[in-house]
Amino acid sequence: DGGHLRKTAESHSGVAVEGLQFSFEADPRDHCETDRRAYRHVEALLRHLAQLAGFPASTDSPRCEVRLWDPYYCHGTVVGNLGALGFRSVHNANEDFYAVVRERRCPEYDVLVTNPPYSGDHIERCLRYCVGSGKPWCILLPNWVHEKPWYKQLQADGAFGSAPPFFVGPVKQAYCFRMPQWASKPDHVGSDGRTTPYLASWFVHLPCAKAAASTLRHLELEEDRQSDWVVSTTIGGLKDKAKRIRAPMRQGFRFNSVLGIRDV
Repeated sequence: DGGHLRKTAESHSGVAVEGLQFSFEADPRDHCETDRRAYRHVEALLRHLAQLAGFPASTDSPRCEVRLWDPYYCHGTVVGNLGALGFRSVHNANEDFYAVVRERRCPEYDVLVTNPPYSGDHIERCLRYCVGSGKPWCILLPNWVHEKPWYKQLQADGAFGSAPPFFVGPVKQAYCFRMPQWASKPDHVGSDGRTTPYLASWFVHLPCAKAAASTLRHLELEEDRQSDWVVSTTIGGLKDKAKRIRAPMRQGFRFNSVLGIRDV
């Protein structure tokens, strides 16, 4: 899983940690696995993208053969989480994403799905690779990314082409992130490893404007059939939609924290 991987003075390169041998520079205390709910919220999206890529939908099996690539490795949990939803072709290897790109060893894939490290310039580097890849991508990012100057410059430069990104996010509760048992846990992380450092949403982009429009329409129809996630062309739109859904239930947006649950 991508999770949050921070490079620090204490990081280790090629060093075994609790039996794990990483092939990239990593501080194990900064590893976090992505909430399973986050993957469930993009299941309809990934299945639609699979059909666009030519993989037929099955009416009697959840199995889907679309090829997914998560280039940031944490503990490999993403393979099981996506596999439980029927996506069995997931590439998430213990390898250095940047070296893989530099050496042109990228795997064959249809959609890039990841939660990249949030520290340093990892988010920007990830997005710059994605916008130049010519492939669909679905990246779990802090909501504040869309306000970053470099992100706005990508928009101004037309890096996203004729199809700007759209967004998928939770309605009732922020996504949880969980540190593996072997990782050293900071004080703000609970004993079970759970932490929610940021409000996060899926940033989604398809290079083909026609495919992007049809996908957005499809998700809007799927959105009406449930109340766990929403889709919008803006981050603000996600918040507004989620509030409207929660209003009849008189619920605020919920955050998991090591001290319990709080509403806003």
